Amino acid sequence: MLGVSIYTTGEMSLTENQAYLKTAQSAGFNYVFCSGHLVESQNETELATLINYAQQLGMYVCLDISKKYFDQAKIMTWKPDAIRLDFGFSLTEVISIIDTLPFDIQINGSDNSLDDIIEIIKLRGSSRLSVSYNFYPKPYTGMDEGTLIYRNRIIKEYGVKTNAFIASQAHPRKPVFQGLPTVEKMRFLEPYVQLQWYKKHDIDTCIIGDLNVSEEELKFLTKINKSDNITIKLDYANLPKAIIAKLQNQRYHLREDSNSYVLRFLESRGLGQNNSLVVPFQNEISGEVKPYTLLIDNENYHRYNGEIYLTKLPIKIDEKTNYLANLEKEGILIELLKPGQPIAFV
Repeated sequence: MLGVSIYTTGEMSLTENQAYLKTAQSAGFNYVFCSGHLVESQNETELATLINYAQQLGMYVCLDISKKYFDQAKIMTWKPDAIRLDFGFSLTEVISIIDTLPFDIQINGSDNSLDDIIEIIKLRGSSRLSVSYNFYPKPYTGMDEGTLIYRNRIIKEYGVKTNAFIASQAHPRKPVFQGLPTVEKMRFLEPYVQLQWYKKHDIDTCIIGDLNVSEEELKFLTKINKSDNITIKLDYANLPKAIIAKLQNQRYHLREDSNSYVLRFLESRGLGQNNSLVVPFQNEISGEVKPYTLLIDNENYHRYNGEIYLTKLPIKIDEKTNYLANLEKEGILIELLKPGQPIAFV
């Protein structure tokens, strides 16, 4: 699933939040995260209204709450679909809440020990339980990739679904305004990159933690979420039309013999069985290129004319090769690519 977040702390009005929920639902998002931490001086009336409004749209609503602000009577009044138990709850308290309240329960996957999480699952089963990792407003405090991968792999062995947060720099949330990612390395990456990385690591629901993402981006994320291909968004502004035609909305497969230096695109040299000659351009970029650079060989490379490839290590190029783009910000996805797998460009 794909999710958005709403907050009733004054950053957006009730009307703006309702419009955002409607836009997200129309774009294909069906999950809503909302905060019940009253320390943020939120408007409880608006919160109740928005929970009800989202549910009327057919969206699944999760209320995030910590022990300090846990009020069972209020929660029963608000009637979310799920409660995310944030910091402060002991194992015994979590079990009691599962047994007492009728809602789905999300266990904090970042703060709790793996032993406690597994114990809860063993005691109460997986039908009403899921695991939700934190988001981290403060830079340099998010989870390491390896930590999330390790934890998630073990949790998934018990048949439990997991959630993680995507950061957006378009409208980052106060008070830090640095995005709300689960994994620190994702903080300044584009949301579509984060989404694909989480999908490849078996996260079931990806939630945008920040505010008011545009309709265009929401629709793009829905499109990306439906694809099994690793997809890269390119800037075509400075590329010739003939090159754009070879990349935009095209899909290639990596050669089985791709190595640690380059990922070669199988179909690129014989595209259309009469691959046109690639004219040299942007030859001012020569010498050594960085990892994650997208290249195409031109007519000066003779039989290799038209071959497209991505670098994984620094390599030297000359006038026989045209520089297309550096995809360092997509490097976290490129590292996931294996020989024989497809890659798509939009």
